[in-house]
Amino acid sequence: MMLDDQLVAAFGDARLVRRNGEIHLLGGSMADRTEALDWMVMFLPEEKVRIGRESGG
Repeated sequence: MMLDDQLVAAFGDARLVRRNGEIHLLGGSMADRTEALDWMVMFLPEEKVRIGRESGG
């Protein structure tokens, strides 16, 4: 995560963070990421997500 990142939610080792007004999905296993994306569909349906590496891509 970068200094300016705001943690939105965490799922295992995956984290949803808000960076520069965008949601980024960082780290985690495939199961962690799937859980995060399922959560986003329910609670943040209008948001787009960028999927990146731990460093944020």
